[in-house]
Amino acid sequence: MSIIRTDQQFPFLSQLAGRQRTHSRTLHLEMIESNREISQFLKLPIATPVYYLRCLCLLDEVPSVLERCWIVQKLAPGFAARYNQESSDVCDLLKHAYSFSFFHGEEEISIVAPSPEEQVLLPSQEYVRMQGVLLVNETTPVVYYDHLALPELYVFSAREGG
Repeated sequence: MSIIRTDQQFPFLSQLAGRQRTHSRTLHLEMIESNREISQFLKLPIATPVYYLRCLCLLDEVPSVLERCWIVQKLAPGFAARYNQESSDVCDLLKHAYSFSFFHGEEEISIVAPSPEEQVLLPSQEYVRMQGVLLVNETTPVVYYDHLALPELYVFSAREGG
């Protein structure tokens, strides 16, 4: 099964899979201070509090995407308490709990080799890596994401006329 993904869709598997059965297994959720890389993507001073979330997403019970995301704490206060580790979707939670309407920010897509830890969680010889930001208005990032996906999962398509 392949998911056709356009440049206007958010990268979270539960948003893309439609009717396919998806769920996530939360591997890690905590408040941390942003480092240089995270601060650069989220346009924050270094050491700003952010939520760090790491999940393994399953599609029809098959591990398919390793999602990591950093969420600006001051824009989503109480995120950790509201996040249901069994069924929450980051985009849905932020839309409903914080009334966000997302703008799609920049995204980079590449093919990468797995680390030994990643290969245990998501067995494959290579991954599609999607890194980018989601904005709550045209200039304010709220989420930086770095997802590793099985390459056979996606077919990418640019929108026409755009």
